[in-house]
Amino acid sequence: MNFPSWFLSADPPEYNKLYAIPGGVLLGSYGYAASTNLFPDIHQATYLAASMCCVGALTGLSSQTTSRIGRALSKAFHSHLAPVSCTVLHG
Repeated sequence: MNFPSWFLSADPPEYNKLYAIPGGVLLGSYGYAASTNLFPDIHQATYLAASMCCVGALTGLSSQTTSRIGRALSKAFHSHLAPVSCTVLHG
């Protein structure tokens, strides 16, 4: 099927998988600190990081040019908030 040239866009490559590195580091350090009780205020600190991701996601989604970054920050917000909420409610 031949598409017209204006239909095909030449988007630059995206490296969204690299956002998993800081997310994994944050969740790993949260899990370690929560299990060893090394840092008693780890729950509040992780809530703060998740809240900053939420504000950054809303800011990123407010413009068409930054919507990809906003979407990635939204995923980071949800991936940080769920384990922290489950841990606080459980324990």
